[in-house]
Amino acid sequence: MVRAHLPYIPYHLDEENDEIDTRLKKLYALIHEFGDENTKQFVEQLPYFH
Repeated sequence: MVRAHLPYIPYHLDEENDEIDTRLKKLYALIHEFGDENTKQFVEQLPYFH
């Protein structure tokens, strides 16, 4: 909770967020692989997919 209130650490410079971003990318890749066409189109428009 304390880290959420520290304005001097931007999200993109915080190394702990890199692991979370990597996990999200893997999850979206799995959803894209096993989803239907509508799901694939949705995942392809997300910034993590590119």
